[in-house]
Amino acid sequence: MISFVAAIIFYLFVVSKKRLRTKIYASIFMLLMFFSVYKLFIPQRLDDFYKYSLSANARQDTTSSIQIRTSKWERAICDFAENPIIGVGTGNSDNRSGYPHNIVLEVAAEFGVLGLFVFALLCYTVVRKATIFLKNKQLSNSHMLMRLLLVLFIYMLTHAMFSGYIANHVCLYICMGLIVCLDNLQTTLPVSSKISPE
Repeated sequence: MISFVAAIIFYLFVVSKKRLRTKIYASIFMLLMFFSVYKLFIPQRLDDFYKYSLSANARQDTTSSIQIRTSKWERAICDFAENPIIGVGTGNSDNRSGYPHNIVLEVAAEFGVLGLFVFALLCYTVVRKATIFLKNKQLSNSHMLMRLLLVLFIYMLTHAMFSGYIANHVCLYICMGLIVCLDNLQTTLPVSSKISPE
């Protein structure tokens, strides 16, 4: 749910070219819609799970997903603190389980500052290429695809902050590759279209 909300907010305030007033009204409408759907259609068992997960008891219970995740995050931070430059190696974070449920902490713990820099640079490059692409008025035919890919990338990146491990974030990596490919394809098409066939 956090990923979904983050993707919508990102779309409204970064990707969308609407006026600020429209963005604010759309955000309020989306939040009201989200809470309405949550109250009307979410099963009681799932509602109870979310309420319990946000309670103080969940942070004390060793079997709750919140407590398990926070303890895994703490161990990953300790792994990073012990080996800040090159990390502890692939799959060796979180007592060698390699599964701290946060891609940033996992990269930091397993690959150190160097790996974290590469990952941050990769994410920055993807977002920068997509936003420059969307600012270019001449590429309007592919704008919807790029918007979709960029919002999906933000959704998957946010999801990767709470679940999974490096090897299973396939959709995140596919989004990165497709954004770069679409950008490269559109930047090379005008040049190749000028070449007349013989």
